[in-house]
Amino acid sequence: MAAKGTWRGACLVAAAAIALAGCGEGGANRVAGGSAGSGGGAAPALAELDFEVIEQGDDSRYPGADELLLEDLGSWAAFWAQHDPSRPPPRIDLRGRAVLASLMGAMPSAGFGRTVVRVERELATGDVRALVRDQAPASWVPVPRIVTAPYAVAAIQTGGPTSGRLHTERQESLAYEELFSGHDNAAGLADPGYAGEVIVARSQAEYDALWRRIAPNRRPPAQPANLDFARQQVVAVLAPHRTQFYGGLVVHRVLADQHGELRVCYTVEPYRGGAAPPPGPFAPWAMVRTNATPAGMRARFEQPRALPRRTLARGHGTYHGPRMLSVARDDASYRAWQGALGQPLPPVDFATEQVVIAFAGNSPFGTTYSSVEVSALELLEDGELVVEVSLVTNTAGPSSADSPYHYAAMPRTHGPVTFRLVDATPRP
Repeated sequence: MAAKGTWRGACLVAAAAIALAGCGEGGANRVAGGSAGSGGGAAPALAELDFEVIEQGDDSRYPGADELLLEDLGSWAAFWAQHDPSRPPPRIDLRGRAVLASLMGAMPSAGFGRTVVRVERELATGDVRALVRDQAPASWVPVPRIVTAPYAVAAIQTGGPTSGRLHTERQESLAYEELFSGHDNAAGLADPGYAGEVIVARSQAEYDALWRRIAPNRRPPAQPANLDFARQQVVAVLAPHRTQFYGGLVVHRVLADQHGELRVCYTVEPYRGGAAPPPGPFAPWAMVRTNATPAGMRARFEQPRALPRRTLARGHGTYHGPRMLSVARDDASYRAWQGALGQPLPPVDFATEQVVIAFAGNSPFGTTYSSVEVSALELLEDGELVVEVSLVTNTAGPSSADSPYHYAAMPRTHGPVTFRLVDATPRP
């Protein structure tokens, strides 16, 4: 029986078997997918909630796997006494807030992990819905055989009364390793309208057929000796046909999602060389290996959505610390960086916006930068924000010790933030 103020939620969807293989309610609502317990009727309207992961790790002492929604100090203290009896629980004001504790239970080795990706509240019922993401160790890399117990604990701004009920979905971020890459996928070269595709090889026969598709007129390179299709698979990322040369295809994430799909997030980096690029056409591709996923799982590209941004301030400030990249979602966090600029900050409506703050800072290797720019913003399908930050190295000799900065306002988001650094220095 759960303690008062605690709800143990069931996992509604598991995309892959891991054991085997801050604040205010957002203004935008969405409609849940039918797979999340909608009973075949109309999907519930959901409000996305702000949250902050306050602790995560792999050493919980809580007994077993569980999903808990803790809404009062008594249940929070009772949970913490089981989770980590060696220290008092962090201080949390639970007025208008709750704590989500997601625990994997005992795992057989290092390399497992869990984090919170999205939290929502059903408008009609007050039920809380959470999406968590698990990580398992790569099967081709030795890891210590020690018992771990991964967990994630997040403080949620509930934005209104809840029912006390928690529903959890899970997905898996797959460890991956690039095996081969190139610019000459035969199908893409031959067809100017080729839109790209993701192909998964789960057997030796499928792997051999994949090579015949990509490079029918040449012998494949030597296969990695430890490529084991009983525990692994090869994912081919075949980008669209392009006429311009490029800097490389980079795979950022391979995800087995909560809807039973394999999603790949990648970018084709622009060419930044000074010499004239070779003539096209090109058809970039890469092969990565991951842990095996169930046969029949549909594979596709992630479909990110570009977000607008507006510059609030840009120049060189008096901040002299290491590189600093942050997202301010409230006025206090925003104003904390006032002194580093030496000028007033423009006002921001944090009910609808947030601010990306980028200081190039001081490199530990003595590198200085002439400029920094928040150059692109993308919202991934699960509500995660990807911020691309472009840095230009100072190549003109001594420069000011003041750090270049860029403050950019953008539409408010609620989930985790990933910063992607790009070296935009022109090459000779």
